[in-house]
Amino acid sequence: MHSPTTAADSTRRASSPFSPGYHAAPGYATPGYAATLPNFSAPGPIMMRGGSRRSMLAGLCTFQAFLLMYLYFFSSAPCDKGKMIPKEGSQYVYDAENRAYQYDRNMPLIFIGGVPRSGTTLARVMLDAHPSIRCGEETRVIPRILAMQVQWRRSTKEKSRLEEAGVTDEVLDDAISSFVLEVIAKHGEAAPYLCNKDPFTHKSTVYLSSLFPNAKFILMLRDGRAAVHSMITRKVTITGFDLTSYRNSLTKWNQAIENMYSQCVQVGPTKCMPVQYEQLVLHPKEWMERILTFLEIPWDEAVLHHQDFIGKPGGASLSKIERSTDQVVKPVNLDALTSWVGHMPDDVVRDMPYIAPMLQRLGYDPRQNPPDYGKPDAVVLENTKKLKGQEYQYNPDALPVQVAIPGHPGDVNPPLGDAGEGKGQMEAPGVGENAQEQPQGEKRMDHVPVPPA
Repeated sequence: MHSPTTAADSTRRASSPFSPGYHAAPGYATPGYAATLPNFSAPGPIMMRGGSRRSMLAGLCTFQAFLLMYLYFFSSAPCDKGKMIPKEGSQYVYDAENRAYQYDRNMPLIFIGGVPRSGTTLARVMLDAHPSIRCGEETRVIPRILAMQVQWRRSTKEKSRLEEAGVTDEVLDDAISSFVLEVIAKHGEAAPYLCNKDPFTHKSTVYLSSLFPNAKFILMLRDGRAAVHSMITRKVTITGFDLTSYRNSLTKWNQAIENMYSQCVQVGPTKCMPVQYEQLVLHPKEWMERILTFLEIPWDEAVLHHQDFIGKPGGASLSKIERSTDQVVKPVNLDALTSWVGHMPDDVVRDMPYIAPMLQRLGYDPRQNPPDYGKPDAVVLENTKKLKGQEYQYNPDALPVQVAIPGHPGDVNPPLGDAGEGKGQMEAPGVGENAQEQPQGEKRMDHVPVPPA
């Protein structure tokens, strides 16, 4: 319902410059647009409709909101002109019992890495059995973002383009550290100690150490001959490795482990601990004690019984698409230590010291075939005998369902744009013939090369 038009309404509409009956006030009849402007200096009452009042109130409220946001984000500390520095806030993850755990860049993160097929999965599930540690499955995305960072910094042209756009090293470091931290914190259950196991992350040990100053790194080492044989027989595709050639794959293994080991040495023994897979298998209690001491985490017997905690709350979760899953569901055993012996071409065996010189540097004898890794603990020998009796069976249906990545059923961290092949199916390995106890007095290769201070 409309109210009757009053004389005041008619006067207000007629005085509008957009009204048909508008005439410029005396004194404003100057050439151009100014001739159409109303005389705001003319005396008269100021009237405001309800809609205008509401608009003004809304504007004031918006201004107050922006003012409060500004005071919240920028008043806590002085900042350089032109920089956006948000106020530091706490971030938390919650466990199944709704207990909160704070996480940030200064927390003691754990990174487990090494060349694929070097025992990284075994190390992480043993740590996962600890009630205070959560590692979880490979994220796959963390090594990829780290590889992209390396490419950006190596390319002078790309680095120049980024800097021109204001994407400085500082901006990238903040973004990458936030990305890595969020993935680690939120891709699994909450826990007091968070851990990541992506084999190729250790190609960026020095960089990660700069992003996370209190992080510690466990570099898994394995006889390169065994690692390469495992890649080839289990058809684990890795970019750059020719799985039809032992010589090529051993050369690539040598390059990869040299890179990782040199970075481990660079960050120092207080931050990076090399662990030989063979010694972890032969003497699990001794080496898990060493690892937990290095990580400054209290001992827990559960780490020696990881197979009992698989798929349980607070235990170890496994992925059906990771190649090591069918092996780590079993207790620690001698199954894979020397399964590579007798499978390499004679010319590769002959040239081993020259193809893979890192073997000697890491404490392996490149000419010893078969090798002597040492005498196993009694419990490991017993586990192996039980496996021969088939008391432990691999049952993939008992594992929680994981989302498979199309085109990547078995490959390890292919670069962006490389779909990989992922040939073959995951096969359950047989029990090796090396399960018998070694004679007393035999050489024990239990000295792991520790990076110098």
